[in-house]
Amino acid sequence: MFLEYSTIVALATATLVLFLRNRNNYKQIQDHQNDFEKVAMFKLLQQKYLFVYLLATFSDWLQGPYVYRLYHEYNFDDTVISKLFLAGFLSSSLFGSVVGHLADRYGRKKLCVIFCLLYSFCCFTKAFQSIWILLVSRFLSGIATSILFSAFNAWYIHEHLQHHQLPPEWMNDTFAKATFYNGLLAVVAGFVSSIAADFCGWGPLAPFMIAIPILLTACIVTSLSWEENCGQDSAKSFTFRHSTCKSFHLIFSPREKTLLHLGVIQMLYESAVYTFVIAWSPLLIPLNFSLGLVFAAFMLSIMLGSIIYSSIIKGELSSPENMLSVSMKMATVSMAVVAALTAFETSEIMTQVCYVAFLVFEVSVGIYFPAWGYLAGRTVPEDIRASVVSWFRLPMNLLTCICLQWTWINKNAMKTSVTPASTYHSSFVMCVGLLLIACWSSQRFSTHYLQKQSVSSGVV
Repeated sequence: MFLEYSTIVALATATLVLFLRNRNNYKQIQDHQNDFEKVAMFKLLQQKYLFVYLLATFSDWLQGPYVYRLYHEYNFDDTVISKLFLAGFLSSSLFGSVVGHLADRYGRKKLCVIFCLLYSFCCFTKAFQSIWILLVSRFLSGIATSILFSAFNAWYIHEHLQHHQLPPEWMNDTFAKATFYNGLLAVVAGFVSSIAADFCGWGPLAPFMIAIPILLTACIVTSLSWEENCGQDSAKSFTFRHSTCKSFHLIFSPREKTLLHLGVIQMLYESAVYTFVIAWSPLLIPLNFSLGLVFAAFMLSIMLGSIIYSSIIKGELSSPENMLSVSMKMATVSMAVVAALTAFETSEIMTQVCYVAFLVFEVSVGIYFPAWGYLAGRTVPEDIRASVVSWFRLPMNLLTCICLQWTWINKNAMKTSVTPASTYHSSFVMCVGLLLIACWSSQRFSTHYLQKQSVSSGVV
């Protein structure tokens, strides 16, 4: 109990102190304070993007803790539930590249509006207990998730770089804030969904119903306040085949290795994150911690990571590519500690150390997302930005499906196991393997990225 509350207090204090210290200390923006119009334009664009994006992610956080519980309430067994989850990842894999092409060809704003409507429909279908309706719902939610993680960022990056022609370095501030407030809203969503499920009379269905008006609000705001933007080739014969060929040519080009390494980093790191999401809860059962408080501690860790990233970048103490490498190393070390400890018999001290390692891992998540978002904005070509990002997510979703299925198979094969640690040990070992390759790829990315920047700036 002491560890549970002390970590939350320590994380909250550190996050608050860094937030107050650095909220108005962005050196690159301060250097342009005399250009009032440009700074005002940036702040307005940032607010327009963050308001809609955070509404979208808030609706997603509301549902997250109650998806499994709702399926369980409908008397589905774990085998059926695992297939429902797999349906979402598979649909995201199958249609993610198509979604990216549609965003680049017909407009990122249109796809963001479609996301809000499609995800609202998915929430509504959760009211039906039919396995087939829920399967279709998961299938559509996988498509919606692909839009969320490609079209929104592509819209903002285009507006920032192409439309308003703002300094690229300022994107760091936007992506760091997106990660920070995303973590904060996740904590708020946990409380809201818990209260709704307990007191609204709908049980675990309540968070899904509450998410609908939030998504519709995001839809209206997007329609009224966002300008449309497309890939630069959208006026030409920009077919799916053309988009696919161009994306693959750029990703696997021997002259452009930064894109390939950036995609490998995303695929491996985020697959490890999804595997961690599945495995952390059973491992911490011996501590008898409140899962709500543990979740709050995880989100505070993500917020702390984003503040650390923002503070370092604001002070020009390091670069985004170096911070990306740091996040890979932190994640690898923390998962290696967990993998090593779960190989032995469970003890309270071992589980407490695993809990602290999980917090370190979540700090790395807070550093990773703004760093990757900025570097993708600087590396991925504008005309096929959403398409390339969607292709990055294809192997990631497939790898996540494999990890998820492996976890369920391993769990069923070890039903006689007396500890969750032994059940999920192989899953954490798999995470370490993925992250080690991601570490190597981050080093290669940094090398090629710096070479590319030197050439583009005319440095020999």
